[in-house]
Amino acid sequence: NIAAKFLRMMSVALRCSAGQGAVYEKHHLMSTYLVLDFARKCLLAMQPMLSSVGACYTLTLQQQILSREALRAIKHLSEVIVRLEIPGVAPSIRMRTIEDAFDHLSVPRLVQTIFLSMLYNIQADLGGQHGQYINERFVKSSLARREVTHLASEVIALYVWGCQRRSYEV
Repeated sequence: NIAAKFLRMMSVALRCSAGQGAVYEKHHLMSTYLVLDFARKCLLAMQPMLSSVGACYTLTLQQQILSREALRAIKHLSEVIVRLEIPGVAPSIRMRTIEDAFDHLSVPRLVQTIFLSMLYNIQADLGGQHGQYINERFVKSSLARREVTHLASEVIALYVWGCQRRSYEV
């Protein structure tokens, strides 16, 4: 899956290092914005498949990987936006800029899709895709589903923090 590999490479290349407190570079922010927009479009394209929760629809392995990598990219790149620093600008303007960035990229439909991915994984953990018995397929995909749920919750938390004017819509 080329899109998933691209998202993984770009999220690793653009994410902030552990000791990096702020992002100042314009080129870094532009690249982050472009990749974040691509990840958003990949996840939004999967919304019709994720919205059939409870209808016993099973995502293919490639769709699950793409969903996971899109969430990973959105998480890492949202962290870059949160660390945005604009020298010589008041903190209130900085927060307004961060809110506008989240507001532009994280449309309500994207937030809904992230919640749907969490619901899909909860349904799978309850046995909605594997029947009543635990089998090899369930065990193999369990860790990947747990990672998706964790990534989705972190993205939602970043969204609530970064776009406080929409935090009650979540």
